[in-house]
Amino acid sequence: MVKVPELFKCPLSKKLMVDPVILSTGVTCDRPFIQEWLNSVKKTCPKSDRLLSHTVLIPNRVMHEMITSWCKNHAFEPPEYNSNDAVAQLVAALFEASALVPLIAMLEDEGDGFGMKEAASAILNLCSLKKNTVRAIEEGVVEVVMIKIKNEVLVSEMMEILALLATDSNAIREMVEMKVVSCLFEIIRLNPSPRDVENCVLVLFAISHEELITRTEMRREEDTHQTLSWIMREGTPEAKYRASEILYMLTGSSGRIHPPRLLRRPHY
Repeated sequence: MVKVPELFKCPLSKKLMVDPVILSTGVTCDRPFIQEWLNSVKKTCPKSDRLLSHTVLIPNRVMHEMITSWCKNHAFEPPEYNSNDAVAQLVAALFEASALVPLIAMLEDEGDGFGMKEAASAILNLCSLKKNTVRAIEEGVVEVVMIKIKNEVLVSEMMEILALLATDSNAIREMVEMKVVSCLFEIIRLNPSPRDVENCVLVLFAISHEELITRTEMRREEDTHQTLSWIMREGTPEAKYRASEILYMLTGSSGRIHPPRLLRRPHY
């Protein structure tokens, strides 16, 4: 008989999870059992006994996909996923600005990688609304994201958030204070995945418009490593366009290119 991995078991039921959700502590539980726990017990984490900062249950889609894949590979019947309650909870988490504070706390917590990833996804969706971006910045999300990037934790996920935050001048000022320019160029040079490069150059583009003092550092980077020139040759259409605009600002070069058909989604 195949043994179910402990990672896939609910801390309360000790059984394979059907509808895994993340608590504010970053612990993942099966929704029916944690809901029953919260209804009958004080609002604490069943694993750590820590008091929960909120009771929004965030669907752990990554865990659900892993469980489903494991079941298929081991001839288990994949658990049925009841998405109705999950969708309702996720909508509540995404469109209530009050959820930003606990989500940022989850992002900052080093305890659970799955929890951090789900929190990052929720914050990204929340910040598609301008008012939530402003609130997230006020609650310190820029510093949290920058620290994660510098520590090489979920860099791709953090870059998605940073690119969205770069639409706000206050966020840009915070980024510059935390030496974001050198950090972004290092990501491009050391881990040039197309999406990460797009997000890095988008942030650099926004910074070069808002903070003129950063252009000196960008010129120095280009003189030393020709990073922007490399993006012009090897990047995606959006990355090439942004890089060409930055180079034009830095050098006055006429090598500008037309913007691609699809650019970053706007705030609503």
